[in-house]
Amino acid sequence: MPRPTGPPPPLTLYGLWDACARLGDPDALVPQIELLEQSVEAAPGIALDTSKSIIESVCKTVLDARGITYDKEPDVHALVKLALGAVRITGDGLPEELAKSMRGLGSGMVRVAQHLAELRNTGGLIGHGRGAQERFIGKAQALYAARAADALVHLIITAHVEEPSPTPPVPLYGDHTAFDQWTDEVHEPVAIYASTYQASEILFRVDPIGYEEQREVFETERPALDAYDPEMPGSSPLGELATVVAYVASGVHTPPSGGTSPST
Repeated sequence: MPRPTGPPPPLTLYGLWDACARLGDPDALVPQIELLEQSVEAAPGIALDTSKSIIESVCKTVLDARGITYDKEPDVHALVKLALGAVRITGDGLPEELAKSMRGLGSGMVRVAQHLAELRNTGGLIGHGRGAQERFIGKAQALYAARAADALVHLIITAHVEEPSPTPPVPLYGDHTAFDQWTDEVHEPVAIYASTYQASEILFRVDPIGYEEQREVFETERPALDAYDPEMPGSSPLGELATVVAYVASGVHTPPSGGTSPST
């Protein structure tokens, strides 16, 4: 197979984007990934600062979700060590030989984070301020930092999502398909320019607390709603369900079309 020719394609950090999707595309992480991809070529010093910032943000997100406390201004390698332990990368509950290898992997990743922080402190563009004549990091080192952050974050988030935790995992859009389908049948999609967005996803992204409150109403009333038999032939079950839940959520307990209230 002939080797590709021409300029290389733009840098895409697939591990970071996959981790971002697993976390529900948090607003604080998306622009950091975009900045990191662009700065490797355009401003390598900023790539070092951004790589460190992304690792810190993700580790804090995992630790917060699992109810694990950490220093207010922790070193990045301390955060990584805590996060790797929280998601059991360091070998908890594994056979000894496998656990030994996993502990070695965890220690290696902690050292990568530590050296990345050191690179950022000496070669980053933003951290601590720089003299006007000072030389910054090059593109090769910036690419290493970006790839290291990509691999480390993806490892932590994949383990975080797949491993059980003592506290509820980070909620993801798509975890509650029945509620999402109900919401999308009640509310019309929203069109913005050439893109169309479902109501359930907008609610999840913009108002996660409101999303969870309405989902709890949906789940609480669902047994009674399943037995609800409206007088409107041909209407969809989700539409009927949505109408009654909307009445319940608003405090009105008289269902439409003369039906029987599912709750009092």
